[in-house]
Amino acid sequence: MMAKINVIAIFVLILTCLGCHNKTPETVSDNQETKDSLSQPAEQQVATSPKDSLLTASELNVISSINTNENTSFFDKGKALTKYVQLELITESLFKSKMKDSVNFIRYDTVPNKKKNGITELVCKAKTVKLVDNPNDNDSMETYTYVGQIDVLNKYLVAVSYYEDGEYFFIDKTTGAKTNSFNDIPAVSPDKKHIISINANGYETTADMELFEIKNEKVIPIMKASFKNWMPLMEHGKMFWNKDGYLYLAVHNTKTYWREDGFLNNKYQYIRLKLIP
Repeated sequence: MMAKINVIAIFVLILTCLGCHNKTPETVSDNQETKDSLSQPAEQQVATSPKDSLLTASELNVISSINTNENTSFFDKGKALTKYVQLELITESLFKSKMKDSVNFIRYDTVPNKKKNGITELVCKAKTVKLVDNPNDNDSMETYTYVGQIDVLNKYLVAVSYYEDGEYFFIDKTTGAKTNSFNDIPAVSPDKKHIISINANGYETTADMELFEIKNEKVIPIMKASFKNWMPLMEHGKMFWNKDGYLYLAVHNTKTYWREDGFLNNKYQYIRLKLIP
């Protein structure tokens, strides 16, 4: 999601030329703050106007690829994911009501870790890690940003921007080793047993989800999957865990992720995700 401005601009231009844009969807909304989810049948959740393109419940778990045990399977026509996670549409009011009990284990303590002269220093028990920026405007570009700490994992969290890509990764606060990388901000579950990261893939117009298991401060990959019909909203606070064990997200239908003027769509729907034991 980071450092993709040039590629996204080109991607928008291509889409505009091909005339691939649909009209923007309407936000699913409900005034009942205590309503837990959309109780209407799926066909009633879909707008009747041809100008709208709202997600339906059956579209949420359709994936175009999945990677487990370093083996990747692709599904050109899509396939329903029936393992790992359960997804459901919810109302805007429920989404907003759950924000007050959101769970976030990242401690954003940027003051003692300021970057100096393009060098970010992270003090670990075994050594001091130095991350050196390479600001060149080519494929060798690397720009590091210290994000914060996840104390429950004994890790620093760092973001790095490349020329046409980016990622997040952990630095172990004891050894100073780089231990894991993620396609977006890693969100630790309330029970501290899993991590989920979800990236809006502007290249493939998919939601790329990574699922990890936590065991004794070690983060173990479980699977990666690309969801075909929706993409998360690229804005802080629009994805969060709640104490109820659900991950809440604001999302776009991939068909209307871009507006006809080339900007990101500012209307979206809401979903929540629960891990399947």
